[in-house]
Amino acid sequence: MAQQKSGWKHQSGEFNAEMKDALQQQHNAAQFLALVGRHLVPQKSDDSNTNMQFIPESKFVLGNAMPEGLRLGLLLNELELVIINEKLETLSSISLAGRSQPKVFAELKKILHFEGAKTSTFINELHYELPDHPVQHSESFKKDAQSLAYNSLLRSNAELVLQEIAITMDEAEAVRIWPHHFDTGSFLPILFNKEGDLSKSIGIGWAIPDSMVDEPYFYISFWSADATEGMEELPALKSGKWMMPAWNGAILEHSDISESLSSDEQYKLVSDFFEKGIKLLKHSLSH
Repeated sequence: MAQQKSGWKHQSGEFNAEMKDALQQQHNAAQFLALVGRHLVPQKSDDSNTNMQFIPESKFVLGNAMPEGLRLGLLLNELELVIINEKLETLSSISLAGRSQPKVFAELKKILHFEGAKTSTFINELHYELPDHPVQHSESFKKDAQSLAYNSLLRSNAELVLQEIAITMDEAEAVRIWPHHFDTGSFLPILFNKEGDLSKSIGIGWAIPDSMVDEPYFYISFWSADATEGMEELPALKSGKWMMPAWNGAILEHSDISESLSSDEQYKLVSDFFEKGIKLLKHSLSH
């Protein structure tokens, strides 16, 4: 695949049913990391104990550390769970292919206990609901290698662009995967009130198909503690589109990133979407 100096890898213009199912498989597989974060990692007020770090080079999603120093990771392309220690050494692994979610959970609990985790509070329950999928019941995870790899490529590209933005923004939160919606994103504080509380912010990220868009998409969203005016009159974006008033933000859909564009052109399209969208939102939210 064509690749440019930034690391962006060329994306196909197509996102088909097989790719969507593979992405749903990855979404459900990532919930094992969320379960560990929820029940075996100390709770944080923002629920960040359940979020995950993405390592593009190895297509590896890494959960937060348990008190014993153990961490659970997921190899996205292989649909394989990996338990590692503080030295990042692999202790055990579980292949998800051919197993349903309940069966994998039972095996994971046994292995975590064997490796020294305190699993008496580890239960197969989360504090949010996911879209229903057969693997949550009796159907087994399946490994569609090509589709899994393509979804990982999309997430790697997203990680690249979002990291570049986050490092230039003061107080931006670390780019992370959040398990409920399985989006890769960051959070940019914009304004604080006299009491020092956050009053306006911008969210940036890459999302998987949902009720709003039936394909992966990049997004810019905004939040304000007070009513805002004129947000529905923002200038049109050269790439992507505003979704107001139905939703507070803008999106750039997977199909907008044409296969006919070179890797450089695709990267520039996405970068321009974020650069110009953030600039317009910051200007409007600051007035």
